[in-house]
Amino acid sequence: MPSPSLTEQRQIATRRHIARVAARLFSEQGVQQTTVAQIAEESGVALRTFYSYFDSKQSAIAPALDDGSQMLASALSAIAPEVELGTAIRLAVAAAINESEVSRRSPEAEWIRNLLRVMETDPQLKAIWLGSLHSAENDLCGALRNRADGPDDNVELRLLAAAVVSSARIAVETWAAREPGEIDAAELALRCIALAMPHRAATRNEAERADG
Repeated sequence: MPSPSLTEQRQIATRRHIARVAARLFSEQGVQQTTVAQIAEESGVALRTFYSYFDSKQSAIAPALDDGSQMLASALSAIAPEVELGTAIRLAVAAAINESEVSRRSPEAEWIRNLLRVMETDPQLKAIWLGSLHSAENDLCGALRNRADGPDDNVELRLLAAAVVSSARIAVETWAAREPGEIDAAELALRCIALAMPHRAATRNEAERADG
């Protein structure tokens, strides 16, 4: 696939910037209280520029969620092929969460927590969140298919990807519903994977190494 042109790179960067501004505003003041005009103004773009990228204020957060959905597949692809698949999955999930804003070390964790809470009250935001998770499953299917010890059967492949993404989703949504410092999203994700895929569970020592 050819690399994006400079114009395309600028457009991608603008979309991502608007997405993060919209997500922060939704988190800080709620969806109903946030207007497209405010998102555009704080993003430093004209109103018509906003509408050239997005058709609603809710859809503006999609690029931010899509970036997150790609992290899991990228993390798995970065793990050496000789690492056993179950261990590789756990390492990838822990790495993806620890590198995201959900990480306990991230200064942006609080507004991400608030955004996930807001999603529960807005059907359009919830639909975009679920769509990003579906994209994450598709991306993860590709990464799993490229591993020598990945499933050959397409149904098993999709089930495995769905189990991994669902484990991460449950962990992140549970993390968001709790108070800061109460739980660690990466640790909970590893626990969910162990419950969802006991036949691929790594040893306790491997899990501890994955959490870093």
